[in-house]
Amino acid sequence: MANDPSMDWSKIGITDYAYYDESPFEVTNASVVDHRESDNYAEKFTSAIPHRHDIRAWVIRDNFWYFPEAGSTDKWTMYRDYLGFQMNLESLPTLPYTSKTAAISFETIVEKANFDNNTSEIDFTLNANYILFINTGPGMLISDGLWMNEFNMSIGWSLNLSAAASTSPWALVGQIMTFSVPNVNWYVSVLIGVPLDMMIGFIIIAIITRFIPTIPGL
Repeated sequence: MANDPSMDWSKIGITDYAYYDESPFEVTNASVVDHRESDNYAEKFTSAIPHRHDIRAWVIRDNFWYFPEAGSTDKWTMYRDYLGFQMNLESLPTLPYTSKTAAISFETIVEKANFDNNTSEIDFTLNANYILFINTGPGMLISDGLWMNEFNMSIGWSLNLSAAASTSPWALVGQIMTFSVPNVNWYVSVLIGVPLDMMIGFIIIAIITRFIPTIPGL
């Protein structure tokens, strides 16, 4: 069994993070599979709105599909041991059904580990920026816990705006105009984006009519 799941989870209350589920999932041998399929996930982390954009998590060991081909970017074949995540996004009548996925190798978890308290925090992206928290509690190194399938994990989403601030203003304007702002409902994006599109179109027409005398002005 993994160590006390409540150990070192005080970060749930700090201002930079908000959690979908404050109770960590306790990984054991029963949680482990050797490949990823839609119905063999280990845990489903419930979102702030239950059953909408839930995150499914897989604990993959000795990956059956492991194929470390040079330069491969297929996340499901490039790691032998990893945690896989998938968020299914709701589809609209005019848009295809989509999903966001991520894979985090055990090597990355160990690389990011704090061995003073046997925890590890890794940033990853689905429809927004998330943080994976791994913990083995006192008395067990996080590296040992991973390889023995005895650790706890939880997922939070970041309230820290530093990542969002790295997006250029023009990229943000483009996302608004194309109704593709991350983590914003499509209908809300339309309500925000249409007035901006109309305003920019009006400005373009106004500029053109000022410089081309043959076109009636606004």
